[in-house]
Amino acid sequence: MSRIKFLLTVITFISFLHGKAQLPVCQANQIIYTMTQDGIHNIDLSQPVPAEVLNTIPLPVGASGLAVSTNLNAASPALTFYTVVDGLYQYYDGNSWVNTNDSAGPGVNIGAGGGFIYNFDITGSITRYDGTGDAKVITTLPAFGSVADLSVDCSGNFYQFHNDIPQTITKYSPSGAVLNVYTVTGAPIFFGGGGLVIFGNDVYYDDLSSSSTSPPLLHGTINGNTINFVPSGLNITLALDMASCAGSLINAEPVNINICSNQLPFSWNGQNYNVSGTYTATFTSSSGCDSLATLNLIVSTAVTSVVNTTVC
Repeated sequence: MSRIKFLLTVITFISFLHGKAQLPVCQANQIIYTMTQDGIHNIDLSQPVPAEVLNTIPLPVGASGLAVSTNLNAASPALTFYTVVDGLYQYYDGNSWVNTNDSAGPGVNIGAGGGFIYNFDITGSITRYDGTGDAKVITTLPAFGSVADLSVDCSGNFYQFHNDIPQTITKYSPSGAVLNVYTVTGAPIFFGGGGLVIFGNDVYYDDLSSSSTSPPLLHGTINGNTINFVPSGLNITLALDMASCAGSLINAEPVNINICSNQLPFSWNGQNYNVSGTYTATFTSSSGCDSLATLNLIVSTAVTSVVNTTVC
């Protein structure tokens, strides 16, 4: 009898696990979430044979656009999904969708990272949302020749795919300033598509150049200022939008310090340093994104001049 009870308990527990809502995770930053007609799909690219798995979280009626973000509207920064319904942001609280009553601005092409959700409208306006009120327009980009989606990294920089010739992906700062322009090469990329996701040096794009209900997923690799695309070998369900966790590794601007030996030790991020060298520190945010900070420390010998002034 005890064995029967034990088996029933195990079956109940397994059923409970399968019935739980599948909130986004950022382990290895290799999961793409696609928004389709039948809901959210998970694609785990770390698996030997990636497959689409239908998420147990149903989308709200009228949902347009999908983003993965820390919860900007609650005290807990846990990861969750955001979408737009009737021009307003909604997020999933673990049990149901919550209407923020905050305007997303024009457009339904959203991407999240660095504590912001960005929205791109086909007229060219970019809005930014931080959870404290309606989204604000921060800049206006070219309205034509762009894939209607944005990808965002952990620092809040956002990326837009420009389909003009030559094709490029442009990286913008959180205020909309151009930071870098990547030339796109490789497999032909066509206007349209169900979204753009970037994590680390990997770029993925859903090619809607045909009317197929299972278009190919294209994979690009960032190499310097070039992104070369090739077919990933995976055809996915026709996606209305794509989302992922913000980039896996963000390289912060190096900190360059030149000090005198009599000013040692030099303290940086909780560590003391006494000799010249290049030092790094890695930080992990609540969203699972790593930030790599670099210190270039130069220690110069102190010399006392005739006027008793210490210089290096």
